[in-house]
Amino acid sequence: MSDELRTYQPIPADTIIYLRADDDENRYGRWYDEPVGEDCEAWALLGLLTYSDYSGCSVHRSNFRVFIEDIDPEELETGGTFRVFYGGYGTEALAVCLDRPIPSELADTLEALADYPVIDESDMSEYELETEDDAWNSWIMSDYIRALEAHTGLEDLDELDSEDLWTAYRQGCELSNTYPEAEIGGGVWIDVERVAQATPLELLTT
Repeated sequence: MSDELRTYQPIPADTIIYLRADDDENRYGRWYDEPVGEDCEAWALLGLLTYSDYSGCSVHRSNFRVFIEDIDPEELETGGTFRVFYGGYGTEALAVCLDRPIPSELADTLEALADYPVIDESDMSEYELETEDDAWNSWIMSDYIRALEAHTGLEDLDELDSEDLWTAYRQGCELSNTYPEAEIGGGVWIDVERVAQATPLELLTT
């Protein structure tokens, strides 16, 4: 990363907030909506790097984890130019000070989100695969088994090897052109009934 510095120019997705220069507050919402004195500094709450259990999707979560890796840990610790705000229901929001310069490459990355909202496509795809894997273990597999048993009349499909079930599931996804959809809050949803109906029977009986 180069040594060139400049101030960040907010994009439409951002929200302008204000903090006192000596304020080390990092609780979400504990800021001012307008200046309250000469020692107040303007910050941009980065809308495309903010999420919670009930807001944001894979785009926001991927952007957050990719971008934060490029920030000097000391900057995050002191909150001088970048600050993470934490709130209830898993809220995490990254903000950048508008009155202090930051590395130009970081400013360029954030400003480019005005034209395309994803920092790293490969990381977002990786995140979505991780989320699908978590969902498979928490609810997709069990719902898929119930849908298969209802559709085929077969029983005890939960006794099948988990890898065989996964193979059958992925085949059903491809044949029905049905894939997990990212949801607000970071989860995924998929029409398991449609996937089950498209799953080849021979994959379940061999």
